[in-house]
Amino acid sequence: MANLRDTPSGYNPYSVLSVLQKCIRRGKEYEAYWWAHELAINQQATAAWNRLATIACEDIGMGNPSAVAIVHACRETWDRVNYKGKEMGKWEWSILAHAVIVLCRSPKTRSADDLSHLVWLRKEGRDPLTREPCEDEKPERLSIPPYAMDMHTNSGKRRLVAEAASKGVDSDAYMTVNFREVSARLDNPIKDVSNDGTNWTEEVCRLQGADSSVALAPCRPDEDAS
Repeated sequence: MANLRDTPSGYNPYSVLSVLQKCIRRGKEYEAYWWAHELAINQQATAAWNRLATIACEDIGMGNPSAVAIVHACRETWDRVNYKGKEMGKWEWSILAHAVIVLCRSPKTRSADDLSHLVWLRKEGRDPLTREPCEDEKPERLSIPPYAMDMHTNSGKRRLVAEAASKGVDSDAYMTVNFREVSARLDNPIKDVSNDGTNWTEEVCRLQGADSSVALAPCRPDEDAS
């Protein structure tokens, strides 16, 4: 972030960004907009919008997944409406206020930020308290599970072709069924049907010889399918 100048009221802009985020976390609409406005009147609306977008991911997240899109849409509307030679006094401030209100009123979760932080700590082998590299913390490596190695990967295709040969079955058909019954399975599937009641997964499984009851069964995150 480029160096920002103090606001017209004498506030440090980085402190203003911080209090803006803390107010949104606490759902304080009036104060949150007050501080966002303080940045914007200082010709630093870009910094405010960037922070609002970060908040939408960092503090709102899955509490309201549409918050990111709403902030992005508001920012584009703000740029389109307010920067056409208009004086600041004629700006449409409700656009900024709307984005702040949406974030303040949204259910909140820090799961996205905490997940990204956790993975960073483990992949870097850092001490979780000091965040410094730690000799006692070995950098984490994950193994690629068998269910990921299907016909769309070279090693998976070789394995499946060999398995098909050992079973005396057509390799292409074997790989297709493997994809339907193993690799394409979802962790939280829904029973989705068209207007005429057709489930397209069931239909394609029927045509390709796969067991639709298996293909539509929830897969477990720790499942080590082969």
